Amino acid sequence: MRLGFIGFLALLCFLICCASPGAKQAKIYQSKLETMLGEETKHVVSVVKDWRYEVLDQWEKENPSVAEVKKHNRSGCGFSNTEIQEIFSQEGMFKCMLFLKKVDAAVGSLGQIDMTGMTDLKDRGVMTAQFSLIRVVFMDDRFINFKVWPCLSQAGMIRRKTIG
Repeated sequence: MRLGFIGFLALLCFLICCASPGAKQAKIYQSKLETMLGEETKHVVSVVKDWRYEVLDQWEKENPSVAEVKKHNRSGCGFSNTEIQEIFSQEGMFKCMLFLKKVDAAVGSLGQIDMTGMTDLKDRGVMTAQFSLIRVVFMDDRFINFKVWPCLSQAGMIRRKTIG
């Protein structure tokens, strides 16, 4: 039963992400960010904020080590070892920012009826929120790298209120 629930949740997330309007919009953002490489921090940040993204996290460090970069990694959107080597191999003052935007939300029911006719998990549902993330990296106040995640989900269990 637990395996079925996990499969259901994974399928729900996959279907929502594939049909997400955020995925189409993220491609437009990615194209725009590619054209802005080399620009100043202020300009890039203002453009991303104009897209209604909010700053989720940011950090600055001069010549960060691999361990220092990994310390700031977040699950699902952190730097890989290869990215760390490529991006942070030069010396300079680095600033990393992670932007977040809620794209969509969906609610699904988990209730089912077993073979005896009894209900299981009645009035339980899953609320899944989809977010788009943009990670930008600046070196010496110049935009040098970015990555866009069009759809990451955050699921949470909810209890539906019953009437009567």
